[in-house]
Amino acid sequence: MKTKVKYVIPDYDNSIVNLSSVVAHRFNVYSPYKPLKINSLNKYKTIIFLIADGLGYEYLKNTNSFLKAKVARVVTSVFPSSTASAITAIQNAEAPQQHALTGWFVHLKEFGAVSVPLKFSPRFGEASYENFGAKREMIFTGKSITKRMKKMSFTIYSSDIISKNKLKGRRRTLFYKKGNLNEMLKAVKKALACKGEKLIYAYTGIFDSACHHFGCRSPQALRAFQKIEKMIEKLSSEDALIIVSADHGLIDTEDAKVINLNHHENLYSMLSLPLSGDGREVYCYVKASKAAAFEEYVKKYLSHACFIYKSEELVKKGFFGRGIPNKKLFDRIGDYTLICKENYVIIDTLLNQKLKVHKGNHGGLSREEMLVPVIVIEPKSP
Repeated sequence: MKTKVKYVIPDYDNSIVNLSSVVAHRFNVYSPYKPLKINSLNKYKTIIFLIADGLGYEYLKNTNSFLKAKVARVVTSVFPSSTASAITAIQNAEAPQQHALTGWFVHLKEFGAVSVPLKFSPRFGEASYENFGAKREMIFTGKSITKRMKKMSFTIYSSDIISKNKLKGRRRTLFYKKGNLNEMLKAVKKALACKGEKLIYAYTGIFDSACHHFGCRSPQALRAFQKIEKMIEKLSSEDALIIVSADHGLIDTEDAKVINLNHHENLYSMLSLPLSGDGREVYCYVKASKAAAFEEYVKKYLSHACFIYKSEELVKKGFFGRGIPNKKLFDRIGDYTLICKENYVIIDTLLNQKLKVHKGNHGGLSREEMLVPVIVIEPKSP
């Protein structure tokens, strides 16, 4: 039976970038994107901007929850609906068109390798590029809202992202033990205790992780969601405006919908680099002499599983954002982009690499992946 999937194109008048833009404008930070309207934003000195990774609207609307009741509007993710692309868009209030983080795997021409930007390491191996004297700002030039604002800010992450508190200066960071939302709650309350106007940016990845490993409809995903909701409900009596959103949602897949391009030897031989992007959208760097043959093969053998676009065409269509593209963007999106239909996933494996496919995936254009909620919670009366 075919999976019925409706597709959503990113709307850069009504996206997570526009949500981030209104937060940026609230603290006098410029964003090139039109800010969403949140009426109560200027009423409060403290804004808590909480991102629950993976919490798509299609999941939330099927819950009987406190958070569902507080949804103010629904916006789109960016393209690709990838953590690397969307979280950076939220933090910087700019789309992939500007920040040029185009997926979980990105070909970084500067290092001559397909890489994992968030880990700052090559796709094959775990050694950080920092071990070789490289700095992230050499590759990624965008700056977050918190780095650009003059008011006090707190960034709250789990210990797998940062491992050291920084409590001096305007820009402060706090970490909590990975997966421990009681510690996350304490960190937010510690930030709230500091007097003055401030932005508290907080992130949790427990729901996304549960969906990846066990599926979006799993008991583990439900428990992760309930933990997030319980924590936010405890915060709702604080004197702060709480904005909750997500970077993307997820869609479940099954083994029969996984396409390993290594098994399409004729096609794979036409590529000059391994795949980059995410399983639901992949960038293909094609040998110049094989472009026509590549298109023909995909249309003949893979049209049931994916759409094929010339990557520059997607830029012209505004998939990655608006305005002048980052000069690095075109180096990072290959010659062709394959966007998966239904709930297909496209992968490849490197030498001696084991096949690993998540149950829940994202990066594509399904409603499940692209639609995210904007939840606005004003403090409960004492």
